[in-house]
Amino acid sequence: LKNSWFAKFGFEKPIGPRSIEPVGGVLMKARKRTQFEKFVSRLVATQLDAGQLKRVNEAFEALDTDKDGSLSRDDIVTGLTLLGAKIDDARQIAAELDVGRTGRISYTEFLAGIVDFREKSQEENDQLLWLAWEQFNPDRN
Repeated sequence: LKNSWFAKFGFEKPIGPRSIEPVGGVLMKARKRTQFEKFVSRLVATQLDAGQLKRVNEAFEALDTDKDGSLSRDDIVTGLTLLGAKIDDARQIAAELDVGRTGRISYTEFLAGIVDFREKSQEENDQLLWLAWEQFNPDRN
């Protein structure tokens, strides 16, 4: 994997603070959320357009060291400790992100950890909450 072809296409990208810094701070705050906030974040995450989330995608790809499309808890712990998180805090955050308790964090679970209603404007919150409401409103009225 040291061949320049692999590096050209990003298969040799090292995980580093710059690649995950844009989302690391938000992930570290995730454990302070209420159960309701976590629930709504997961609903919203299923409705977001991943194509418009470049920095989140880049962070996920940087953490996905084996490139299988999901993160191990260790991937999250490694990334957060690179950003200065205490190991116990990083483990707790990884456990909270792993909603399905599979030992793996899917992109949607990761994205739910990034959705932080406390950091959004009222307008942004309204838009995100509308996405969640649409899950319960089959008539779309």
